[in-house]
Amino acid sequence: KMLYDNALFAQALVEAWQVTKRDFYRAYAEDVLEYVRRDMSSPAGAFYSAEDADSEGEEGKFYVWRPAEVATLLDGEDARAAMTYWNITPAGNFEHAATILTAPRPLAEVAQSLAMGEEQLAERLQRAREILFSTRCKRIRPLRDDKVLTSWNALTISAFAKAGRAFGDPAHVETAARAARFLLAHLRDPDGRLLRRWREGEARFKAYLVDYTQLAIACLDLYEASGRAEWFDRALALMRDVNRLFRNPDGPYFDTGSDAEPLLARNMEGYDGVEPSGNSSAALAFLRLHAYGVREGFDQDALRIFSGFTEHLSKTGVSFAAMLNALAFHLAPPREVAIVGDPAAADTQALLAALHTRFRPDTVLAFAAPGEVAALGARVPLLEGRLAIGGQATAYVCRDRTCQLPVHRLEELEKLLGPQQ
Repeated sequence: KMLYDNALFAQALVEAWQVTKRDFYRAYAEDVLEYVRRDMSSPAGAFYSAEDADSEGEEGKFYVWRPAEVATLLDGEDARAAMTYWNITPAGNFEHAATILTAPRPLAEVAQSLAMGEEQLAERLQRAREILFSTRCKRIRPLRDDKVLTSWNALTISAFAKAGRAFGDPAHVETAARAARFLLAHLRDPDGRLLRRWREGEARFKAYLVDYTQLAIACLDLYEASGRAEWFDRALALMRDVNRLFRNPDGPYFDTGSDAEPLLARNMEGYDGVEPSGNSSAALAFLRLHAYGVREGFDQDALRIFSGFTEHLSKTGVSFAAMLNALAFHLAPPREVAIVGDPAAADTQALLAALHTRFRPDTVLAFAAPGEVAALGARVPLLEGRLAIGGQATAYVCRDRTCQLPVHRLEELEKLLGPQQ
């Protein structure tokens, strides 16, 4: 039950929903996020690192089920539905004839085999799930690793921000913002230097490249989900710190800061393992900021990272998936979208939905109410000089700051954006 696994899985589920609009993906994304919020969150809003797989000295004991137990807890038809759908058998699929719940067959197929309707089966499974969950809560829980790690929290912040944006759920966005505020308030030293780990009121260890860059991406995700420019400011400040602390003028970025403990050699990692590498996240963060109009050489910083890993990307790209995503963003090239309008108005919401509910990884979004453009344009260059023409919500679609004619209607904006990827 690693935090980074849940964060990345939730992000993938949100994106799958944006592409397909299948309720299946949204439901599972919500399940993952609810688990993290319920069982992996600190009272102050940060996210813990992991839960063990074993409890009471037995692998998986907290999570597994046997037919007799299910039959005792549920009435006959609900028990039959649950055991058929989740494949709970006497032989089991795990140690000691226990079963890890899985759903190997589609709901429609199981409903047909049980001679009942899909809706009826879904209702039975929901009742069964609530009872099984209530029973499981009475078991002895596995131990929890209550460290708060910056990069892992940043991945989870991105997951909640993306879900809140796609599903139109402000509670998800606020969960993300609360965790981000915790990191920025508590994982810093007296000089403002970002730190890696917090536990029981103590923050320690200078943050690595991956901590800075993942948190910058999380702040950009929060900006696009909330429209609050404070998150854009945070992302920009973090990436300026990356150039100050981790920059290698001749190649990719160092994993450790120039102010960290001296090492025999400073690594420059690009491999995307259990989480995206610091260099992969740096490339994407630099390119997104450049797409917003920040002209501080960030595009060249990203290209220097790609150049340093050219051979790896061409020969073993599967091990550099996050870096390939950043490269795809660069090659697209990215669309830069600015929307100006009354945030409560239906026409504004319709334009924003074209970006929020669809999978457009090659796009950045800036938003402002008409009265905020002057102030926000000084902070987010993409908003500079934008107007709500004729008092209507207005969208500008640009590439490298060269813009198409502004549009007002959803169909006009979708035509400019083209089909989602």
